[in-house]
Amino acid sequence: MALKVAGQCCAYLARAALLVVALVVGIWPLTAAGMQLGTAKNFNPTTINSGQISILTIRFINPDPVIDASLLQFSDNFPAGMTLAPGPQTNTCGGSLTVAPGSLSLANGVVVANGGSCAVSVTVTATAPVTTTLTNVTSAIICFSAQGCSGKTPSANLVVIVLVAPSITSAPPPSGTVGAFYAHQVTASGSPVPTFSASGLPPGLSFSPATNQIVGTPTLAGSFVTTIVASNGVAPDDTQNYTISISNPLGIAIPGGGSTLPGGSAGKPYGPATFTGSGGTPPFTWSACNQPLPPGLALSAGGTLSGTPTQAGSFTFDVCLKDSLGAAKAKTFTLVVVTVNTAMSVTVAPNPAVSSVPVVVAATVTGASVAATGLVQFWVAGTGTKCPKQFVAGTPADPDATMRTAPLDANGRAQLTYANLRIDDYLVCAQYDGNGLYPPASAGPVSLAVIKGFFLPPPAVTLVVPAQVPSSAKIDARIMVTGTEGMPVPQGTVRVSVGANEIANANLVDGSAVISIGMPPVGVVTLVADYAGDGLYPPASSDSAVVLVGDVLAAPAGAANIPTLSEWALGMLALILAVFGLRRLRRS
Repeated sequence: MALKVAGQCCAYLARAALLVVALVVGIWPLTAAGMQLGTAKNFNPTTINSGQISILTIRFINPDPVIDASLLQFSDNFPAGMTLAPGPQTNTCGGSLTVAPGSLSLANGVVVANGGSCAVSVTVTATAPVTTTLTNVTSAIICFSAQGCSGKTPSANLVVIVLVAPSITSAPPPSGTVGAFYAHQVTASGSPVPTFSASGLPPGLSFSPATNQIVGTPTLAGSFVTTIVASNGVAPDDTQNYTISISNPLGIAIPGGGSTLPGGSAGKPYGPATFTGSGGTPPFTWSACNQPLPPGLALSAGGTLSGTPTQAGSFTFDVCLKDSLGAAKAKTFTLVVVTVNTAMSVTVAPNPAVSSVPVVVAATVTGASVAATGLVQFWVAGTGTKCPKQFVAGTPADPDATMRTAPLDANGRAQLTYANLRIDDYLVCAQYDGNGLYPPASAGPVSLAVIKGFFLPPPAVTLVVPAQVPSSAKIDARIMVTGTEGMPVPQGTVRVSVGANEIANANLVDGSAVISIGMPPVGVVTLVADYAGDGLYPPASSDSAVVLVGDVLAAPAGAANIPTLSEWALGMLALILAVFGLRRLRRS
């Protein structure tokens, strides 16, 4: 023991002498900082699973070219969760290495000069409740040299991974709708972080690994068993089976979308507008439900809304759709029906009129495909009277002319005949009070002149009919009334007669009229056209026109006369022709 102490003393003396020589010859610069050992520290591996081992190494380097660092000492307390583990322990620094479950320390180590190094290594293990990073910091480094000695405090990190089997934590995937965007976030716990896979998804949906979402737009209705698997390498994987329900609910739409249908006009054919259905299971059946359709409209089983509105206003109603499986859908729509623009006109014939000739005053109400109904009020105001105020105010002392009324017929026309108007200048006015479809309207005043008598020669009346027709045929008799050149065109009415019996009559339009007449099965029919006259022209008649009907043929020259009908038979024929003619006029 004495020899060992003596040897250490000799060594210290030799080093001291060497230091003195270095200082004398100037080969070691003395600095205030003294010697600074290089230090390094690391774990290998730097990441472990909880309970696995890692090698902790602390290394020292002496940068001094001459002087050793002696009496090296340090201590290292492990962080919570780290402990010494069975395994290799090395010490190249000399001195005394002391290890304990939660720490290690070194005393009296030496780091030789000129870049010399040494290291201390021990085996450690670590545990943690969750994945964490443990930081290990070594205490201050203490050493000895002639000019002072120290080292930087080293530290190192050890990542401890806690392995946890995956567990899916997200809620079950929700239901979806055909044609509507779908997204569901999938989450899971576990360490390492789990990854996912999905199978059995509804058509149109897919799983995105980038976002861990089930996304897409479903294209098919039904119930789909979907399997989601979460895995992270730690057994067991978490496998969950879900049923994703995709519905395809009924939908009702109109062209252009929304709930307001294209507007309509009272009395005019509507649309048609066709509703379209979506979802469900075709074929579809349509009906009006809950609230009634606008008056005059109907909804077909195929979903077409059509008809002619009979009332103006804003109408709210419901349309119901039912599919082949009995699923039903109702939707409310609004349709605005505007009022009819009533147009009213008044005609007076003949005009001018002769005091002895009846005057026909007619009013026509139009504006919709449905004929107007109701009453028309007429005023014929002569000297000393006036139409009501809305037409002509007249002299305040003048009373209103006598009002007469007439109903509108199936064609929206009303007329009155004034048989004994005195010679005077008149104003003719008409007022329609309207109905649920047509707003009120008025027309006039129209000037009417009643004169003393005729002052133009009778007009020429021409009757044109076919010479021969088949049995029971219908012919168009054309009547043309031609007045004096340069004078007004004759107006008024014409009639067609067989003998003394009138068959049919019509109003002249631009001096002509066409009357359809039904012929008998066989015979010879002699027709005459008569003009009733107007205020300028007296009555006039055409020449007779003969029509051969059926198998009756024109007699050749020199042949016997064609048999003619008796007076009684002629009357019956006229009656038959009149019936045919009236039916034809009513149809036209």
